[in-house]
Amino acid sequence: MKKTAAIGIDIGGTSIKFGLVGPLGNLYWESQVETRSDLPQEEALNRLLKIATSAYLKADELELEIESIGIGAPGLTDTTGVIVDGAPNVQNLVGAPLSQRLAFGLNLPVIVANDAEMMAIGEQGILEETYKTLLFFTLGTGIGGAMILNGKIFSGHYGFGGELGVFPMVVKGEVKYWEDIASTEALVNAFKHHVKPGPHQLNGEYIIDQYRKGEPLAKEIVHEWAHYVGLGISGYVNVFNPQAIILGGGIVEAGEVFIHKIEETIHQYAIGKSCEGLQLKRAKLGNRAGLIGAALYSLSQTNSKVY
Repeated sequence: MKKTAAIGIDIGGTSIKFGLVGPLGNLYWESQVETRSDLPQEEALNRLLKIATSAYLKADELELEIESIGIGAPGLTDTTGVIVDGAPNVQNLVGAPLSQRLAFGLNLPVIVANDAEMMAIGEQGILEETYKTLLFFTLGTGIGGAMILNGKIFSGHYGFGGELGVFPMVVKGEVKYWEDIASTEALVNAFKHHVKPGPHQLNGEYIIDQYRKGEPLAKEIVHEWAHYVGLGISGYVNVFNPQAIILGGGIVEAGEVFIHKIEETIHQYAIGKSCEGLQLKRAKLGNRAGLIGAALYSLSQTNSKVY
């Protein structure tokens, strides 16, 4: 008897990751290709169909029964499975009928949703405990996010909610978005203002290394950055009173080195009762979270069990 599975596809700015995922989040097979944002829309759609078809054929080899296809897409997606805005790295797919094309080509239900939301579902899917109220933040070029409220993904009235990184705040007399001061890119930019170019590549990994070595400038800048991260999260804690928060993004997943600083700030600025029992966790799936979450979400939707 064949095992049930779904195809998960995560469309990123540089690569498209895809794989075969079981109902418990077990990854049977995975692959990736270059995104090719230079292609005309029709070619890009046909390429996605070929990607899904290759996964479908692989499932047959592995004796898996594919029930659905889930796609995590950047930017704002509507309820018909179309990217409508906010996807600068895949402009050729904005307005494209992703769900319709793949559903017609493979005769399978296709669910398209925001990539950060799919990452949240992927990470939630491997937790030992199920949290009814959970916030997910991923720190990178910006800050992506997702909200699971009362056990369901909350996307707002038109499905455009969850843009947690673009919360405006006043910093040193200027109005900025939270992600302008608390993303990994913001950390790197702050470091660049104080460090002359050298032989090393100035990125999050280098800054973590300097921080671990106790380099004073790295410690000062990282502590300020962690303060901004915690400050923003504390506001969301006050609003949503979550059971758990998952932090993702390469710089966070690299280690526990400044998680305690973020947690310290959250407890400093969040209302005391809102923090009772709050669990702060690091993401564990890395760049597989999106495809695993997309597959799980598609299975949940086709089985009428809503995340």
